[in-house]
Amino acid sequence: MKKAFVIGSLLVVLTLSLGGSVASKGTDNGATYEQLRLFTEVLSIVQNQYVDEVPPKELIYSAIKGTLRGLDPHSSFLDPDSYKEMQVETSGSFGGLGIEITLKDDVLTVVAPIEGTPAYRAGLHTGDRIVKIDGLATKDMQLPDAVKRMRGRPGTKVTVTIMREGWTEPKDFDITREQIRVHSVRSQDLGNSIAYIKLRQFQEQSPHDLEQTLEKFDKTGMKALILDLRNNPGGLLTAAVEVSEKFIDDGKLVVYTEGRVRNQNMRFSAHAKKGYSKMPMVVLVNQGSASAHAEGPLDPRQGHHAGHRGRGAEGTRGQGAATAVARPDGGPQEGRAAAARSGRHQDHAIDRATASGREPAAGAGARADADDDPIAGRSAKAVGVVPPPFVFSAPGADFGGRARMVVLGIESSCDETAAAVLADGYRVLSSIVASQDDVHAPYGGVVPELASRRHLEVIVPVVERALGEARVRAADLDGIAVTQGPGLVGSLLVGTSLAKALAWVHGLPLVGVNHLEGHIYASFLTDDPPEYPFLALVVSGGHTALYQARAPREYALLGQTRDDAAGEAFDKVAKLLGLGFPGGPIVQRTAEAGDPTAIAFPASRMTDGARDFSFSGIKTSVSLYVKRHGPLSERQTADVAASFQAAVVRMLVRRTLRACVQTGVKRVVLTGGVAANTRLRETLAAEAGVEGVRLHVPPPRLCTDNAAMIAAAGSDRLKAGERARLDLNAIPDLVLAS
Repeated sequence: MKKAFVIGSLLVVLTLSLGGSVASKGTDNGATYEQLRLFTEVLSIVQNQYVDEVPPKELIYSAIKGTLRGLDPHSSFLDPDSYKEMQVETSGSFGGLGIEITLKDDVLTVVAPIEGTPAYRAGLHTGDRIVKIDGLATKDMQLPDAVKRMRGRPGTKVTVTIMREGWTEPKDFDITREQIRVHSVRSQDLGNSIAYIKLRQFQEQSPHDLEQTLEKFDKTGMKALILDLRNNPGGLLTAAVEVSEKFIDDGKLVVYTEGRVRNQNMRFSAHAKKGYSKMPMVVLVNQGSASAHAEGPLDPRQGHHAGHRGRGAEGTRGQGAATAVARPDGGPQEGRAAAARSGRHQDHAIDRATASGREPAAGAGARADADDDPIAGRSAKAVGVVPPPFVFSAPGADFGGRARMVVLGIESSCDETAAAVLADGYRVLSSIVASQDDVHAPYGGVVPELASRRHLEVIVPVVERALGEARVRAADLDGIAVTQGPGLVGSLLVGTSLAKALAWVHGLPLVGVNHLEGHIYASFLTDDPPEYPFLALVVSGGHTALYQARAPREYALLGQTRDDAAGEAFDKVAKLLGLGFPGGPIVQRTAEAGDPTAIAFPASRMTDGARDFSFSGIKTSVSLYVKRHGPLSERQTADVAASFQAAVVRMLVRRTLRACVQTGVKRVVLTGGVAANTRLRETLAAEAGVEGVRLHVPPPRLCTDNAAMIAAAGSDRLKAGERARLDLNAIPDLVLAS
């Protein structure tokens, strides 16, 4: 079954897989189960005591619909009948009125009547509010229900009650249904080599019809184009993408969606066989244009949007959510449960505007990353995007005579298997991370042998997925970057072996990357990259070190831990408190309910005046406290976690800012897995601001181990001419600087 993605205002769907559950990290499962118990009790009462007998399926469906109705106007549950309706809608032929609708301020509202249809001839207008359908009030009626009531066998009638702005009372419109065949593309030759194309809706056949029309005009010498998207209500997201890619350079991002759960995110880029990105063109839009029109070109050199920008779901800046449909009956999956917002990626406008010396379009440059998704049945998480396959040329970029450089990064230094594809050293095309938390949780720490085995199981599918989501073949890469060390030797060998094999098979340049340098380069994957020189505090499960980055690839070690790493201390304290693994996030969550001043855990001091760190003393203090006061109450546990976290943060912040004073450097990069700790980020940001120090912190998903950072560091080294031989070996104690 073909994937069905829907964009626009008519039908935006959230479907739930009833065979499983999705929960964000930190969800209180106990509270959830308690609420579910309440639900089942109410369901039982209704079934046994309600005056009329109601089928259980109808009760469940109604409950699900009510749940989603409370989220937003665009999310709804598709029962089998509604799902069939959606398939009919996107096919371009159905029995009905020919009207596109949405919910605006919880009121059923006309987006646009389709030209030439019964609704159009009856005189329905954009913005009309539908208050009744065949005498039934539409208040609290969901979009699928309204569509179902207005559709039907051709020749039958439906009465639609309309309230229009300026009217004092609603009016009835008696409309006879017809077979609606929406021909999505209409064209005209305007003379002077100017072509006019009207795209009424994004249907399955729209990309093919548009391509034929463009080819027809191309043969007649088309030199300019007017693309009319007025009253285009939206339609299939995949069709909108295929249409858009004809006007956007190959590889550049067309549209993305973002959701709270990261594995719901989607990104689409241009891959047209023949493009018209250099064709001068005007795009016409109005309030009847759904958000799908936004996939049109926004290049300030070669395209313009003409017309009125609408508001909310009906206008050109609406959030026209795009979602995938999943089969709740266990049938073939056509997507995943999603509650996402669609948006345009305008980085291509920035690039070409810079090249032409013009300002980019307003709002250009918005970007988003990240997802969670299982890999081959394993628990996995992805940093970056799913998929963000935009590969475009930065002004002046050059590598091997090409306008862009695409590099595969591979990371397997500890307990995450990761692969990522980067363009130009900083544009993330895909980034996949398969976590091993489930493997090591029973042991309270990483077991090296188990880590190596899991790497062997998942590394090939992880790399394949990274390449697939970036829409890049291995043979099309410009190089491969792999973590060479430091790390667990068995884990490192898995990554380096695969990287060498790929490099040999495809004849690609290979470079080894220091894992710690990768963490530093994560800061260059943000919208606020640091300028040299800067200090880099790298804090992770296996490393805690402070470096001075004087220039690209030039580092000096200012201080490091003399015993445990900060992340290791978090893991050990979590184990002492019986909280589980991994310790960092669990200690942070537990600390939120505690008092950070309750217990004065001592911070280590170096008698020799060095800038080094030590966390074994704090860990020992926590251990002694637990033994003396155990068993701890929930409140005591929270206080211990909060006090321990505060002591670690205090040490890291003070040593770093003292180094800034001593070196005179006013920029700091905070990175590594522990840099995802909220208290550390907030405390360092606040105190750095007081000291006049500029702080750069990657988003949490780029702080933890990932391959995007390895690809970024590797890209820089490949550009500098570095190459590794095929005898590249893992170095578990690899040093970044001394």
